[in-house]
Amino acid sequence: MNNDAHINVLLRAIENKLQWGNSKDWSSYDFDKLTELIFEDTRTTISSNTLKRVWGRIKYDSTPSDVTINTLAKFLG
Repeated sequence: MNNDAHINVLLRAIENKLQWGNSKDWSSYDFDKLTELIFEDTRTTISSNTLKRVWGRIKYDSTPSDVTINTLAKFLG
């Protein structure tokens, strides 16, 4: 499994944890709320724009940083 596939598995697992429905239907408010939830659980801030990039809602050609991925994994548990 390549890095992108691992990231996608992580994102789907977070979506399942949240049970907010398909992330393609999430609003800016949802990403703002996710930023708050991640901070509450991990004490690390990931901006809503960064989350939108990771979820493909904002075009971005780079892979997420290790800090972002590790924080998402920590949030997932």
